Amino acid sequence: MSEDAKEVPITERTVVYRISGQDAVTVRHGIPYREGLTMDVYYPPDSNSGARTPAVVFVTGYPDPGFQKMLGCMQKDMASYLGWAALVAASGLLAITYANREPSGDAHAVLAYLRQNAASLGVDENRIGVWSCSGNAPTALSVLIQEPHDFLKCAVLFYGFICPSRL
Repeated sequence: MSEDAKEVPITERTVVYRISGQDAVTVRHGIPYREGLTMDVYYPPDSNSGARTPAVVFVTGYPDPGFQKMLGCMQKDMASYLGWAALVAASGLLAITYANREPSGDAHAVLAYLRQNAASLGVDENRIGVWSCSGNAPTALSVLIQEPHDFLKCAVLFYGFICPSRL
């Protein structure tokens, strides 16, 4: 690292890739889905009220109280999650990030809330996908195998890492 380079905490590292419309995404913050827990819904730039749009839920696997203690913020508020959600919304889908205390139970609660409140949120309750990475992937897997979900149409689970010294 050069003398001029500044170390950036992992929570501030954002997505480098950008697409058209990403800056025009709108976000509804702080939607309560379970007592004391909220979620954020990212909408595509051209979304209209009343339309039902497929959604992607970013499943997290570490309880936020512990995550905040280690890194100073909830996982959904990390720059990477903000960037990923904006990319998904700019691609024409809704993106959902959420706070959690009990990862598996809260992931199920988010999915149930989305389906029960689909009309007011603009969610197509029959076309929901899950996305997860790294140590969060086991929680997403538990969501996928615990009970049948015909409405879950897609899952992206990335469980791995890149070793910079080998690039």
